[in-house]
Amino acid sequence: MATLQGGFSCLMQSELDDQVRLLSDPDVQFAYVNRPADRIDLDVNLAAAEPSRSSRSACSIDRPRRFPSAAP
Repeated sequence: MATLQGGFSCLMQSELDDQVRLLSDPDVQFAYVNRPADRIDLDVNLAAAEPSRSSRSACSIDRPRRFPSAAP
């Protein structure tokens, strides 16, 4: 980090250029996309795969929401 201005650390242009160069590398992109799943990803996938515990008809997600119109 280059300087500290008002509690915010500013990046130097060379640091930004290095990060862009690194993240633009196809091998780095491939490795990032194919990295092992984080624990949170595993938990979310597991929760999404579980059947709902509540009645499907009680779920309001399937029904369109109606909002009062702004006009009187």
